[in-house]
Amino acid sequence: MLDVDDVAPTTELESGPRTSIPEVGLVFSGLGLFLAVAFFPQLFNSVATYDDEGYFLVTVRQFLHHGSLYFHTLGTSYGPFYWSFIGLIYRLTDQNPTLVSGRLVVLAFTTLSSGIFAAAVWRVTRNLLFSTLCQVATFCSLILVAGREPISPGSTIVLLLSILVYALASYSVEQRNSLLVIAGMATGALTMTKINIGIFAVAGLAVALIVGNSAYPRWFRNIIGAGAVLLPFVLTFQRISESGIATFAFLVTASMLGTCAVMSVDAIALAPRGVIAAASGFGAVVFVSLLWPLSSGTSPSALFTSVFIQPLQQVNLL
Repeated sequence: MLDVDDVAPTTELESGPRTSIPEVGLVFSGLGLFLAVAFFPQLFNSVATYDDEGYFLVTVRQFLHHGSLYFHTLGTSYGPFYWSFIGLIYRLTDQNPTLVSGRLVVLAFTTLSSGIFAAAVWRVTRNLLFSTLCQVATFCSLILVAGREPISPGSTIVLLLSILVYALASYSVEQRNSLLVIAGMATGALTMTKINIGIFAVAGLAVALIVGNSAYPRWFRNIIGAGAVLLPFVLTFQRISESGIATFAFLVTASMLGTCAVMSVDAIALAPRGVIAAASGFGAVVFVSLLWPLSSGTSPSALFTSVFIQPLQQVNLL
C-alpha cells in the first residue's frame, strides 16, 4: 500500500502556469489591432448597390445639427439608442459623419466586438487558444458584413450583443448582481436600437433567470417558459403562412422548449434581486436613450411610432 507521502500531490504546477488577465488583455488587444489593420482595405474597396450607408450618415448628421430625430428619419424602424450613441461619438470626437469616419467607426466596433466575444470565451474556459480562435473567426465573419453596410446599426447591435454575452458568461462563473445590471443595460440598449432583437434578448434573459430558478413559484416559471416557447410564432404571425418562416419559427420554438425542459429538471436557486438588478439596468438605459431625442424636438408620438409601430409595417414596405 502507498503512504500519503508516496502519492504525488496534484497542484496547479502540473497543469502549467495560468495566463494572467492583464496578459490576456494584451493578447486580445494586439490581435484586434492586427486584424483591424489587415482588413482595413475591406471597408474601402467596395460600394454597395443600395445606399443604406449614405442614408444613415445623412440622418446622423441631421440629428446632430437639427434634432427632431424622426422628422428627419421618416420611415426608419431603429430606436433612439442607436442615433444617440453614434451621435455622442461624433460629438465627443468633434467630427462630422463622413464616408471615412463612418467606416472607421464600424471597424472599431467590429474589432471591439470580436475582442469582447473572445474575452467571454476566456472567462468561461480559461483557454487562450480557443479564445483567440473565437476572436479571429468572429472578426472575419463580421467584417464581411460590416464592409458592405458601413455605419449600419448592425455593427452597434453586434457590439451590444457581445457585451450581453460577456456579462452572462461572467455571471455563470461568479454570481455578482453588477453583472446582471450590465446585462440589463445591454438588453435595454438592444431594445431601443431594434425592437425585435430586444424582445428576443428580454425573453432570453427572463428564461435564463426565472425558468430554472426555484426561488420563484412553479406557476410563474411555467408562464415565462410558455411565453418564450410561443414567442417565435407571435413575432412571425404576419408571414407564418410561408413554409420557410413557419419552419424557422417551429425550430426556434422546439429549441426553446428543450431548453426550458432541461432547466426545469434540475432547478437552481438564484435570489430574485438578480432580476431586479437586470430590470434596473434595462430601465436606466431606456430612460437615457430617450433624453437626447426628446430634448431636441422629437415628439413622443413620433418616437413611439418609429420604435414600436413602424417595424410591424416593414413586411409591407419590403
